[in-house]
Amino acid sequence: MSSYWSLYLVPDEWTLRDCLTVAYSYHIQALMSDDEFKQFHEFNSLIWTRHYDELVKQPSICDYTSTNGDPDFDEIMERFPISGRLYEFDKRVYELIPRLKEFVEKYKGKRYICMN
Repeated sequence: MSSYWSLYLVPDEWTLRDCLTVAYSYHIQALMSDDEFKQFHEFNSLIWTRHYDELVKQPSICDYTSTNGDPDFDEIMERFPISGRLYEFDKRVYELIPRLKEFVEKYKGKRYICMN
């Protein structure tokens, strides 16, 4: 199965805790057993769904890279952090993600999260 990565602006009203909830929830799911996954989703589904719905309504660069045959995927993911603030990135990142420069100029300094 392929994964397409997208970059979303974080809603301005989100606290650090909101950002960490999304990032943590997203990353730990890959490490859970089946039983842990079921328990986690029963507990977390309302929070996660609300956060996810808020996030995907934000400005974004969708499908900027993919594990499905993108020859630059490894380099992009190595050079571009999956969360942070939009500032200047090295020149190579702008070459690898052509739409990034305009996005950074428009939303410079905003928080972002990359998800697949």
